[in-house]
Amino acid sequence: MRCGSPIWWDDAAPAGVRFPGGGLSADVAIVGGGLAGLSTAYHLLARRPGLRVVVLEATRLCAGASGRTTVLLIGEQ
Repeated sequence: MRCGSPIWWDDAAPAGVRFPGGGLSADVAIVGGGLAGLSTAYHLLARRPGLRVVVLEATRLCAGASGRTTVLLIGEQ
């Protein structure tokens, strides 16, 4: 793990991974994979386990402002 980076970046996805295409059906689509989006998905599934929830993110999960501020939460510098 690099100092100052979130622990979920340790196992980076292979380069060039693309969405598989085709159709996708969901009950709830959450746009944005930051702390708010992931927390929303988590709490929806905790309340309704059978719900089909999709989180849509343009780049990496928690890569923007969420990724920077979480380093502060875990106390790394």
